[in-house]
Amino acid sequence: MRFGNTVISIIKTPPVTACIIGVFLNITGIGLPPLLGEVLDIFSRAALPVGLLTVGAALNIESVQHTGALVLLVTVLKLCVLPVMTAAACILLGIEGDTRTITVLFAALPGAPAAYLLAQELGGDVRLMSVILTVQTVVAAATMPLMSLLW
Repeated sequence: MRFGNTVISIIKTPPVTACIIGVFLNITGIGLPPLLGEVLDIFSRAALPVGLLTVGAALNIESVQHTGALVLLVTVLKLCVLPVMTAAACILLGIEGDTRTITVLFAALPGAPAAYLLAQELGGDVRLMSVILTVQTVVAAATMPLMSLLW
């Protein structure tokens, strides 16, 4: 697949399209009609739980056994190395206090369920992505409080 086709495929995915529309509505000041905003707010509250249920439903325990080292590597990089690098960047840039803490905690978040949807849309390894997201979500319950204490 060519680079241009890949970019177009990514832009066509629902999460990216929704972000583009949202940025456009925000920049132009158009906003959403109140009724539509309320309906979308209700749907947005269900998005994360439904996304996690979808990822969990796709989880294959056998995939965990075959991809354990890769999942461990990706999890350590995402939940430990990235927050530490983010904290170091904040220190170098003179960012302190709540701003630093919030920035580090955002870096310490597990991968989003939207990554599963993107893997599915773009022909990626959805089984591997479901394992990665599940493991990261469970491990983040321990690493996020630790990152909060450290920074």
